[in-house]
Amino acid sequence: QSEDDEDADADTKRAQHRPASESSSTAARISGSSSSVNKRSSNVAAHPLLQFRKGINKKTGRQHASISKTTAITNVKIVRANGMEMSNNTLISAKAANESTTRPSKGNITSNKEEYKSEDSVSINFSLSAPKDGVSNHRVGIFMRMAHPQGGALDPITSLPICSNEVSSSSKCITSDDITTGSVTFSEETIKHMMPKDSAHWPIDFNQWGTGFDAYVLDGDGDGVLGPVKFNVMMNDTY
Repeated sequence: QSEDDEDADADTKRAQHRPASESSSTAARISGSSSSVNKRSSNVAAHPLLQFRKGINKKTGRQHASISKTTAITNVKIVRANGMEMSNNTLISAKAANESTTRPSKGNITSNKEEYKSEDSVSINFSLSAPKDGVSNHRVGIFMRMAHPQGGALDPITSLPICSNEVSSSSKCITSDDITTGSVTFSEETIKHMMPKDSAHWPIDFNQWGTGFDAYVLDGDGDGVLGPVKFNVMMNDTY
């Protein structure tokens, strides 16, 4: 008998003497594995959302970029809207503050010139709606440039009454159709009528107050009802 025949006989004998439990266990493992794989495959195939490709795949980078872009555009619109609202509110507040400070009435105020020499007299012309109580307590006040009456809290550098026969003929007014028109002239001749009396002098002390001025028509409380009109004074060494 050849060696190959002997090996075949030995394999046959080992197979015949192998415990039945071992063979069954091996077969069971193989069967179980196959069943598990089939079960998982069956579950995946039966998933109700798979056919619509929903609920399974994660969002791609392109989808995230699209969402981020949409969100960014929305945020920009919100910021712009808020910015416009804030800007509008700021403008409204500034306008209200300015109006409450000067309370300009319907009318006009001008100066004879935009620039004067230091020794010149200064004439301010005005026309305004005549208030019910008249203008007998109204004055023309001169302030430093960019200053304002602040509701009467800030006194002018100097002032003259309007429509006063005591000051000069140039201070007389004409009232027609509820509009009062007139002028006042600040000069050496009108110093005695200037307020405040204890510090009134002409010309103004340019070293103390500068050379740029604003003029207002003031009511009895010292609040600005018309103005400002701006004018400058040229010092001797500037012309």
